[in-house]
Amino acid sequence: FLKDNDASSNYEIYFDFENIIDKIEKYPKFQEPLNRLIDKHIPANTKYIIHLPDRGSLKLSNYIIEHIPKNIILKLIKLDKNLTDNFTNKEKGYVVIVSSCITTGKKLLQISRLMINFDNLNLIYFTGIYRPVNDSFVKNLISDLSKGKNKSDNRPFISVESINTSIRKTKTC
Repeated sequence: FLKDNDASSNYEIYFDFENIIDKIEKYPKFQEPLNRLIDKHIPANTKYIIHLPDRGSLKLSNYIIEHIPKNIILKLIKLDKNLTDNFTNKEKGYVVIVSSCITTGKKLLQISRLMINFDNLNLIYFTGIYRPVNDSFVKNLISDLSKGKNKSDNRPFISVESINTSIRKTKTC
């Protein structure tokens, strides 16, 4: 496991997600569910893909774009401080928020808060590897992310793989 050079995290376990996507054919146990989840959860009226600011998330976003039908035209957006400048209140459709690997989901929650005023855009969270601390943490994060403006606006959280890991920092050398 390697740390992504763009990551500014202090966690001890890193997944080289870039390598997974670059050599996806070597990982059929990841590729098959990934392809199935893309087919199942990326709607035809997807307008945007927002990716977290790391190379693995960008690679996963590009993989999704290559996998979906070519008639779906969407805009790829990197999460930054000007994120909401890309949208208008009149647009309708889906926004897929892509992350290669998450632990706490802080950036996904940040995007959720930023997108709250765009009533006609529906959010879908699509994560390669979710590495929560425990099952209770999973329920809380997914519950927070899935809340939309009302009960009919349930925002899906899709994870290709989920692996419980500790976020505790320990000295290993």
